[in-house]
Amino acid sequence: MIIVPGIMGSAYKNGVLVIDPILHTYDDLIATLVANGYEDEIDLFTFPYEWRNSNVFSANLLDAKVEDVKAICDCDKVDIVAHSMGGLVTRAYIQSSDYDNDVDQLIFLGTPHKGAPTDYTRWEAGKFSPDANVVDVLTESFFEAEALRNGYLTIFDYIHNRPILSVQELLPVFDYLKDEDTGIIREYPNNYPRNNFLENLQGGIHDLINSGVRIINIVGDAGQNTVEVVRVIPTDHPRFWEHGEPEGFGAIFGDDGLERGFGDNTVTVFGATLDTSISNENSSASHRRIPTTEENKIFKILTGKDSITNIDNGFNISPVILLLQLKSPIDFVITDPDKNKIGKNFQTGEEYNEVPNAFYSGYEADDEYITILDPLDGEYKIELQGTGGGNYAVLTSYISDQVSTTTEIVGITTTNQITDLNVVVDNDNPLDISLEKEVTLEILLNDIRGAYNLGWIKDTKTRDYLLKKSQDMYKNGRLDKRLAKGLLTDLKNFSKDRINEKAYNIIKEDLEWLINN
Repeated sequence: MIIVPGIMGSAYKNGVLVIDPILHTYDDLIATLVANGYEDEIDLFTFPYEWRNSNVFSANLLDAKVEDVKAICDCDKVDIVAHSMGGLVTRAYIQSSDYDNDVDQLIFLGTPHKGAPTDYTRWEAGKFSPDANVVDVLTESFFEAEALRNGYLTIFDYIHNRPILSVQELLPVFDYLKDEDTGIIREYPNNYPRNNFLENLQGGIHDLINSGVRIINIVGDAGQNTVEVVRVIPTDHPRFWEHGEPEGFGAIFGDDGLERGFGDNTVTVFGATLDTSISNENSSASHRRIPTTEENKIFKILTGKDSITNIDNGFNISPVILLLQLKSPIDFVITDPDKNKIGKNFQTGEEYNEVPNAFYSGYEADDEYITILDPLDGEYKIELQGTGGGNYAVLTSYISDQVSTTTEIVGITTTNQITDLNVVVDNDNPLDISLEKEVTLEILLNDIRGAYNLGWIKDTKTRDYLLKKSQDMYKNGRLDKRLAKGLLTDLKNFSKDRINEKAYNIIKEDLEWLINN
């Protein structure tokens, strides 16, 4: 049996894809299957994939994965459990000319067979719903960081020009755009963003129906809280909202132009329902909860037996994510309030993995980050180690279904320089999350030298003045706060042709920390 995850259901660990180590969407299902007799990498497999790519490309890789599994199991066919967009990947394989008649049973979980209207704002403007859930906010955080790192000015540019084809391939192929002035819903595809991938998939659904695969399609219906219709108005924006801007999108009051109906909070019941000749079964779970709540049903479909043990750790019940992202040249390690560590061991080059339900991308990754599921209240200590000379940034985000906030701290480092940061988490007051850099005289001096090396301090005279005055602040190893305040005043009086805003802000924050601590 192979589990195929949905969008954001795979992540790179030191360049190797693993299945959802961040939100743990499939952990309970996998644990339940193992507890009832399946064995990892013997008859139970996962298929993590690069979800940013086209589902057609991912389907080709699924074909290869099925071949590998058949060789391991010495069998002719496999079963597949596919969640969300993973169902589209699986359909793209089975409905292709490359299909080898090697899937026996297929279970879809919350798959957007006809697309999802919530995807419209992402494709049209690189925007996520203002009341987006934790997965959407997490996706937006990654997209924003990836866009900047790869030289794109906006998420919209990144989605369209990388391109992230999976976003386009989730657009609905049914009527969902309503013109606000007339109240009439347009008829797809007239004046809609087109989804040729799903059009072809739906047009060839007879290939799925006649494939001989035994199919169960589980549709989530958690109530009337799923974007079903997008109510649009004309816009004169030169790049965004080509097919209409949601009325009042982002306003404090109102529905953001997003009208809601029945579904799993991500995919509508209509969008998830397959042809009537295929068995469609309902689940009362939300989109991310379906793999856990339907564990017994999945096991019974696959084996004909009831599961004896069902595991539910509650990973997908109002999850909270603490996300820390790096902009090089730095590596890092985090110590949580219980003294557990995750990140790079600076002494051995190995990795700490002591924090429960946390994930470290690895320091060999292009985009180094750490996620902590359901963080503890208290102080998280962060140690940064410079991997070269230059400026760095650390972004800290607290993300839940209710709130999202991000704070950033910037600095300058040199090779092997250690810088300490502190993040204080208060789950009762999440918007008060703070990120603070601990400053020493050495850090201050390195920031001044680094700012000069980067061209932020324009001449040696200014650099040397700041270095000397910084050293003069300390007498017998103790800071003279009067002299520190005097240097802060001097700093404010420097003209912009001597020191730029970036250098000014970093040195100012260093001095203020020393004065206050």
